[in-house]
Amino acid sequence: MLYTVYKIQVGDDVYVGSTQNYMKRVQHHKFYATNGKDRAVYNAIRAAGGWNIKYIEKIEELECENRTQVEQREEYWKNQYNAALNMKLCHRSNEEYRRQKRESAKRWREANPDKVKQNNIIHSERRKNGYVAQPRKERTDAEREYMREYMRKYNAAKKSRAIINENPIIIEEGEEICSDI
Repeated sequence: MLYTVYKIQVGDDVYVGSTQNYMKRVQHHKFYATNGKDRAVYNAIRAAGGWNIKYIEKIEELECENRTQVEQREEYWKNQYNAALNMKLCHRSNEEYRRQKRESAKRWREANPDKVKQNNIIHSERRKNGYVAQPRKERTDAEREYMREYMRKYNAAKKSRAIINENPIIIEEGEEICSDI
């Protein structure tokens, strides 16, 4: 599939995006910038006097097999242009996700030492008192049988393309799927 990676530059600030339909995406950006959508890129455009086509330009067109490939390329260009108007990462590896999560948790702990201390006291007390998470409740034979019967009827209804809603569904004359949903 052919994708276009583009940038919107407003003053020194840059937004980088990607799309399969460049002209349609340009129209969307213009619409959102002129109709008040609250995003950093649109706020910057409005602050600079409104939409102007010279703000947007193609960076590259590339053939990709899937969205992940183009997102990786988009992330590359965001880093190249130091895209301050992008509010979200478009792609990150599992390692990067874990690293960012650790950093975020560390920042939270540094910003909230009182809450950290309080949580440590609570957990320490729980361990002293032998707190153990409650195991999942075992179902009785009657409950298991009810669930088996319910699923049998549900699957039969699904096969016959019946829709389950607030009203009982009749599969065969006189047989209800479940009337207490």
